[in-house]
Order: sequence, then structure tokens, then C-alpha cells
Amino acid sequence: CLARLETPRLADGYLPILETRYVDRRGVRYVQESFATRIVETRSLVSFVRLTAEAGAVGATVRFTASGPELEADGNRVGRGDDTHLLFGAGGSFDGSSVAFELPARERGTVYVAWLNSPSETESFAVDAARYEEARRSLVRYWNRRLAEGMNIVVPERLVRNAYRGLLVQ
Repeated sequence: CLARLETPRLADGYLPILETRYVDRRGVRYVQESFATRIVETRSLVSFVRLTAEAGAVGATVRFTASGPELEADGNRVGRGDDTHLLFGAGGSFDGSSVAFELPARERGTVYVAWLNSPSETESFAVDAARYEEARRSLVRYWNRRLAEGMNIVVPERLVRNAYRGLLVQ
């Protein structure tokens, strides 16, 4: 329901890190942040997702559904054969098509997943707060370094600066 979805935002107003906020019909609040980056464990681009849910009087199930037939889980890895499709953090369970995280009533929880944009061989790695923040910091450093290499336009309005930077990143 679009009425319960806040306007999506980019980190610092321009970085390619998307934050969305949503409240479902039962009052469960969700905050999701996601970005894509390169990591050493795979040749594929990896989309990291951090989703925080705050359940009210009812619990919540956060579910990430993988596409493709005959996927299997091996530890925190979901894939087919040697190809990894996604990795998930603690508390998740794979049911043959989705990774689900259960959140009891009146609790707040944060879950992490890493999707491979092109399923491929991947060294297993932990998908947790530390790894998420490491990947996020690396992405921020990369884009800020790239932006510093080019011409700079200085304007007093933060919104204009962010729009300019955002266009350069794109």
C-alpha cells in the first residue's frame, strides 16, 4: 500500500544506498537499507540488504524469496550446485523457496541477506552487522573517492549538492 510507504531516500542524500520505510496493515514497522557492491568472495555484484522490523501486538515474518527451481540450503548459503544465489544471516531458515525470519510480538529485530546478482561460485561468508557495515563503508569510500577525482561545483544548498553528486554517481 503506497499510502504506508515513506518516500525512499539515498544515504547522505546522494550515495547509491537506498533506504525505505513501510508500515504494514497490522502496524509492523519496517526499515530497509540496500546497496550493491563488489566483494572478494565472488566475481558477482552482491546486493546487501539490512531489514529491521518492529512488531506490535502481533509477530511478523520477514521473507526473502529466491527465484529458480531446485534451490537448496547449505548452512547460510542458498543455491543450486556450485552456484550461490544468496546468503543469509543468523535466525533465517530456508523452506525450499524462501528464507524466513520470525519476529515475536512486541520485539524488534534486524536481519541481513546478500543476493548475488549473477549466481556463481562463492566462498561462504557470514552475513551479519559487521560484514554489512564493512561492505557499506567500502562502498561509501569508493564513491566519495570517485567524486573527489572530478570537477567540484560548490553551492550553498545541500539539496542541489546532493542532486549533483547523485547524477555523477549514476
